[in-house]
Amino acid sequence: MSDDKGLPKVKEVVEAEDGTSVMFEGMRRPHPGETVRVHPSKDRRKTVLLAIDDEGKYYLVADHMEEYVLKHSPPGRARRATLFQAASIDGVNFLWPVFLPISPQHPVFTAMQHWVKLENQSSLH
Repeated sequence: MSDDKGLPKVKEVVEAEDGTSVMFEGMRRPHPGETVRVHPSKDRRKTVLLAIDDEGKYYLVADHMEEYVLKHSPPGRARRATLFQAASIDGVNFLWPVFLPISPQHPVFTAMQHWVKLENQSSLH
């Protein structure tokens, strides 16, 4: 099931082109204590502009709106991030936004090599 814009809803089962079904949970950071992996392919990540609301929810900004949003957003409310394709050990797929610049020690890079249990939420930005 999708919303009127065709985007998957949170915790929706999505059917892939090959007919397999996957659980998709949208764009979020891993939960504290969650064990995750990140797809290592550069084809499975994209740098985007995210707008952030008062509740900390992320919104993807369309390319043609980036300049306007950057100019008119309060400080810290529009930030560049790379979206990484991630999956929890429970089989839930999601896009993990990591704000730029990204440290080489960021857990997202370790999660490209093996399962990582993430404890500290502050290290996930």
